[in-house]
Amino acid sequence: MEVTFLNPGFDEILASIMEFQAEGENSFWSEPLYHFYPQLDRAYAESLPAPKRKKYIADTLWAVYEELEEILEEKAILYAKRWEKYKGQITDALSEAFETDCRDILNDLRAHVTLNPVWQRVFGDEPAEYERPHLKWILSEMAVEPVMRDERLSAINPYFPREEGGCVYPYFYDMVLDGKPVLDTLDGMFRRRESIEGFMKESYRYCQKHEAEIRRHIEKAEEHF
Repeated sequence: MEVTFLNPGFDEILASIMEFQAEGENSFWSEPLYHFYPQLDRAYAESLPAPKRKKYIADTLWAVYEELEEILEEKAILYAKRWEKYKGQITDALSEAFETDCRDILNDLRAHVTLNPVWQRVFGDEPAEYERPHLKWILSEMAVEPVMRDERLSAINPYFPREEGGCVYPYFYDMVLDGKPVLDTLDGMFRRRESIEGFMKESYRYCQKHEAEIRRHIEKAEEHF
């Protein structure tokens, strides 16, 4: 596994930001931009039609980007050094978790690790279903914690403890189904799995069974964000 850490440049950063600023987007997804960048006037931005809103955000954040560009480059170097230090440990843990020898694959990753090809091989479905708001996307986000509970991974992730932010969306931590926290249920499935494919199928059936409850919980959490 090889990961290249890099500053993707302002255009790509802006494009990723605008994905969460679409008309009618829930505030759970759109609000953080205005929290972290108070230079932006949220009321004014939301009063603008989409093209002008994008230009306003771009013009405002360009100054921020220029100020932080050197720091972004430094961070990329620091992240790369940390990756090299723990690469073997991480590779071993993920190889074991997903029953795939990761040493000679995924050698062109750019900061974001995705396991969607594993899912597609099992289910033969459409990659578009792996994006929000599809149920498969929800499961993929929840399943991060059971994998990250491996000591080889959690020990080197300072944000893994819930009090430090955790590694999944906050509304998963208090989601309870059948009287049990959903993350504990998934962890139990993951620990007793006979194969990663078995876990994927079992956990997806579980999510399908409780889909209405899952979506109600998420919608309620996002509404009260």
